[in-house]
Amino acid sequence: MRAMSRECIGRQTARTGQSLSDVGFARLLNGAVAAPLALGEWGELYLGSDILLLALGVYDLATRARLHPAYIAGVVWMIALQITALVLLGNPTWKALSLHLIGH
Repeated sequence: MRAMSRECIGRQTARTGQSLSDVGFARLLNGAVAAPLALGEWGELYLGSDILLLALGVYDLATRARLHPAYIAGVVWMIALQITALVLLGNPTWKALSLHLIGH
């Protein structure tokens, strides 16, 4: 069971394309933290993952006194993907295309 759960953590769900950890953190934080802070959809979807990523950066700075280049590239990539996803979320053309792609 333990090996299976480790294997499933990084898998992407078929419906949303998000990893299971993103979905879990969104459910954990959407009502408790994101809603009172009025962060909107970004907070509900990405706040948990971003907090973990920030914690990794703080750990890197505390233990190595610098950020690893791969960490910086990953943060830039993640921010770009989040912005793209939020822009496409409200786009009716994207909604029609995505529904067509999954056969609805």
